[in-house]
Amino acid sequence: MLLLVRLVEPGKLLPPLPGAGHVLATLLGMSPQDLAQIDKHIDQLLDAAAAALLAQDGIQNAVNRLSSYGPSSMAAIGDSLTADRLGWFALLARVCSLGGGMATFVNAACAGETSVQLIPRVPALLATPVPLILCMAPGNDARRFGRPDASPQISGEETSRALAMVREECLTAGRDVLLITPPGIDSVRAAASPFWASMATFWDQGNLDHVCQATLSLDADAIDLRTILVGEPAYREADGLHTTLAGASQIVRSVLPRLAARYS
Repeated sequence: MLLLVRLVEPGKLLPPLPGAGHVLATLLGMSPQDLAQIDKHIDQLLDAAAAALLAQDGIQNAVNRLSSYGPSSMAAIGDSLTADRLGWFALLARVCSLGGGMATFVNAACAGETSVQLIPRVPALLATPVPLILCMAPGNDARRFGRPDASPQISGEETSRALAMVREECLTAGRDVLLITPPGIDSVRAAASPFWASMATFWDQGNLDHVCQATLSLDADAIDLRTILVGEPAYREADGLHTTLAGASQIVRSVLPRLAARYS
């Protein structure tokens, strides 16, 4: 249940409606009060993970450098790995906030979306003054439906074209944009997951590699996270795809110093 609360944000999919604040609680079959308690728990977990990261060598220094030389705010687009309220971008924002760095972070990512679906989200993002946009390429491009040997829902060529359009729109608008590959999949866990089985969804590292290769081919400075979570089960949720806070921390350890170096 906590994972669903982390990932599902009706406000990113629905227009403003009376009572929309109760939509998620209704969908999950709980009271708004129970959902509020889970929200509080998520905040507490983020605070603890951020404090633990700031205590590690080099993290506070990276926050200080980014705050001194980097942009005043940043945004992120992508799929559920980025939208996750206990994911890498939420944790990056909390680390920078607690560490005295920039305070404005815009999470425009949406669970379930592909690289093609990022394209119509860009104009609204560019209507804001945010100067830096991080784009973790959606692993959903590699998702297969119905049977294990089905084609991925977005081909490698389509991924390249869509990410190139997103990047070009951002650069043309005078924004800095940094592409990031999704981390690899725990294929064994994903294959055994009832969550994916219920949706007849299949994942394969080979197909995800096409997404990563497309990402790396478009941006010489792209951050490659393909191997960052390999070999450590504690970095993954039981579905084999989404990260635990420990996994999100690993990603922040990689992304934050790269951002600091980019501007200092």
